[in-house]
Amino acid sequence: MPEPAQFSKDLPLPPSSRAPESSLCHQIKFGHFNKKQQGAATTVYCAAAPELEGLGGMYFNNCCRCVPSPEAQSEDTARALWVLSERLIQEALGSQSG
Repeated sequence: MPEPAQFSKDLPLPPSSRAPESSLCHQIKFGHFNKKQQGAATTVYCAAAPELEGLGGMYFNNCCRCVPSPEAQSEDTARALWVLSERLIQEALGSQSG
């Protein structure tokens, strides 16, 4: 069975991890956009922000880098989620063939 991906938790960010007002995230969240676009702001920011290029394995909420909860950092929880995900995929694939 493959193992869940391991990400570095020690990747640096600029001094302020909050998106500046001129950032793409700020423009999406507070510009002239609809609720769906505002809801996608953090995802779009993480995908498109030049200051995050080459970085990964971090948790963002409202375009801010956050420390994940202890449960989110638990190896046991990650392993259990992986096993559950595999089981659900197998069940879904099995139900498609019938």
